[in-house]
Amino acid sequence: VAKKHGMTRSEFYRRAAEQYANELADADLTAQIDEAIDAVGQPGDETRELRQHANRRLLDESEEW
Repeated sequence: VAKKHGMTRSEFYRRAAEQYANELADADLTAQIDEAIDAVGQPGDETRELRQHANRRLLDESEEW
């Protein structure tokens, strides 16, 4: 498989390990977010206006790039 994609076996395994580590980190982050939501609950209508404002601000700032 490595040769087919123009890389050495070492490079293939390095990339595979890196991808797997990233997937584990993403899964850990998701678990942390789930735990936080379990602890405080889902955001409700009382925070909708604040979240909308924050989202608009993020979009405005991202357009500056």
